Amino acid sequence: MPSDVVIRARSLSVGYGGEPVCAPVTFTVRAGEALALVGANGSGKSTILRAILGLLEPSGGELSVLGRPVDEREAVFRAEVSSVLDDDAYFPALTVAEHLLLTARGHGVDDAAGLAEELLAEFGLSSHANVLPVSLSSGQRRRLLLAAGFARPRRLLVLDEPEQRLDQQMRSALAERLRAERAAGGSVLLATHDPVLLEAVASRAVLVGDEQSVLMSPADAARAIGAETLGDDGDAARTETADGAPATGGAASGGTTRVKGASTPASKAAPQGGSGKRRRRP
Repeated sequence: MPSDVVIRARSLSVGYGGEPVCAPVTFTVRAGEALALVGANGSGKSTILRAILGLLEPSGGELSVLGRPVDEREAVFRAEVSSVLDDDAYFPALTVAEHLLLTARGHGVDDAAGLAEELLAEFGLSSHANVLPVSLSSGQRRRLLLAAGFARPRRLLVLDEPEQRLDQQMRSALAERLRAERAAGGSVLLATHDPVLLEAVASRAVLVGDEQSVLMSPADAARAIGAETLGDDGDAARTETADGAPATGGAASGGTTRVKGASTPASKAAPQGGSGKRRRRP
């Protein structure tokens, strides 16, 4: 395997209790690349991310991360892979600043205090540095988790819908951060419902569906996100303003053709994997 290959998935099948949640996926992510997973809510994007992170055993196919089989218990894996999932994975007894400081120090960052200060400012949390996470709004907690994801050294960054509960200004700042990540040689794997973020960051995308998963360009994936055939109820577009108040935002639309459980742009796209009837996740 070439040394710059960070993730290699071949006919990767994921699910629960032996039942697949989506069609198998095949993709490669190299150093300096970003791959986006798109698809309807419940299509299996998060399940794929959990398999990549070693939190779920694949039900079929091949998977390697950083040239090795995935084992999230390995010190090497933990030292090189950072992730932010849709979980409130913070330390409830630590303040916001303490959370970032502990994360940075725990992963051997030389100037942990300086990095924590930078991240507090970048993610708009400086005025909340000395409060507990429970006192934050949901959008502010999301920013804390994202800041913690950037507080540690990494070769691979895995994000599950990082745009959730972020205002437009913070989404733009996140896109800049992820572009810088790529420019520095880091790799990014993200699931997203935001077509603007996708086109700003991703080099390729996979549309995850019931019967087939399709490798496509970011532009085609952005059109798929905006299509009504994705059946999104609008929750994914829900954001917060800077002060934590809820706001809503729309997605760009575009012409698509229907792929059961997902939508495929009318322009050329490469189908992946075999057919696999999807079961509802528990």
